[in-house]
Amino acid sequence: MKSNILVSVIIPTFNRSKQVMRAVESVLHQTYEELECIVVDDASSDDTIKLLKAVEKNDDRLRILVHDKNMHVSAARNTGIAAANGEYIAFLDDDDVWFKDKLFKQEKLLSASVNEIGMVYCWFDIIDGQDKIGSRKPNLRGKLFDDLLVGQPLGNASTLLVRKQVIKKIGGFDTDLPRGNDGDFIRRITKYYRVELVREVLVNYHVENVELNPRISLMDKVGLQNDINSIQVKLQKFKEDFNKKPDIHFTVLKTLLQRYVVALEFRNAMTIFRKASGVCPKKRDKHFLLLLSFLRALITLIGRLVRG
Repeated sequence: MKSNILVSVIIPTFNRSKQVMRAVESVLHQTYEELECIVVDDASSDDTIKLLKAVEKNDDRLRILVHDKNMHVSAARNTGIAAANGEYIAFLDDDDVWFKDKLFKQEKLLSASVNEIGMVYCWFDIIDGQDKIGSRKPNLRGKLFDDLLVGQPLGNASTLLVRKQVIKKIGGFDTDLPRGNDGDFIRRITKYYRVELVREVLVNYHVENVELNPRISLMDKVGLQNDINSIQVKLQKFKEDFNKKPDIHFTVLKTLLQRYVVALEFRNAMTIFRKASGVCPKKRDKHFLLLLSFLRALITLIGRLVRG
């Protein structure tokens, strides 16, 4: 039975004319027909608009919105959300590509679900250039807020299909975040809604020169500082939730402690050590884990220094 639910697909783009055309093509060739594709150009200076308008002439499902100045990805997504007519909203980064049945399979699952299910996601392959270098296949579903407080195990915005009413409730994307926008968006959804999963790879997630081993990223000063900043923002933004969940609070502080040690920020590391010790003051096993984490981080740091 054909569904009549309109899905709005939002693609933010900036100076990626070749990639965004590939992304748009993957949307317009979906087997699911009830869709609109909204590309939000974030003040590109290349030929993005020219190429998109050529497609728009022949396919009225494509809509082009243009920012007068660059406002970054979260603002571009929010512009698309405000203009969306669909009951469901999907997001696609301008360098990613969907498999042709992506929307069909996700819409079918979301429409068959109760309203407590706010979002459906799927698995994805990781592509570097022309090569598949990995896959992400989490098997998490249901109530996932606690999992999302600890980390970001689900993936990225290109894998999502979300009810528009859910996005309205959480207020869209946070434009004040310097990074980690996808994780923050998903985290806020899981605070109020359950999540479902299509257990299939339906997205090609494109990266450039990325090392899949998370330990390697800790050796990169910029990546390390970004990671520290993201954890700090999360701790502040969900402060009340962390206060109610001491074990989870401890786990996140332990991770932040490790990052500070590797970053040679020992004063901050000791501050977090004391704070984490106070979260679970009567649990000696937690204190042991904290010391162990400190030592592991020191070993990582020494290895980094030895390798130069």
